[in-house]
Amino acid sequence: MIHIPGHFAEHDLARLQALVRAHNFATLVSAHQGEIQVSHLPFLLDADSSTPHFYMARTTSRWRSGACPEGAQRPTTAVSQAS
Repeated sequence: MIHIPGHFAEHDLARLQALVRAHNFATLVSAHQGEIQVSHLPFLLDADSSTPHFYMARTTSRWRSGACPEGAQRPTTAVSQAS
């Protein structure tokens, strides 16, 4: 966990969700079979759960490798450039 100075912290969920919706492109980082995989993907934010839903074409090498089977749950990090 990193320290965020109080004057930079945002706690208003609606405002955070609006920021993410306005900048709905992120870098998705995960590991598969010992390799780090990075993809730049568009996503939609589920307002009820604040869960991002990413779009990845099934023709990409990352999908075909089995790194992203439907319903798979593995540690993943999404980095947004929203500011």
